[in-house]
Amino acid sequence: MLICLFGEDGEKKVLEVMVEKALVTEVPVEDIAKYQAALVNYDDHDFVKIVVDPKSQAFFTKNLNKAGSAMNQKLVVRAMFEQVKDG
Repeated sequence: MLICLFGEDGEKKVLEVMVEKALVTEVPVEDIAKYQAALVNYDDHDFVKIVVDPKSQAFFTKNLNKAGSAMNQKLVVRAMFEQVKDG
């Protein structure tokens, strides 16, 4: 699965992650503080339910276009919609 980290200046860092058969897969990231948002399942290669953390929500609310393709923008919007729906 791909995870994309977004910096305030438009910098992107794409990580390829092997998801473990567990409730949580931890992904160590150097310099994590410089990134403002994360998009799990970047480019929509896998079937997963995405939960957008509050920091990423704030970033994408103002910078949805920085998610890249229309597909990635829809992933963000759909994930936020599902979170509202799920309560």
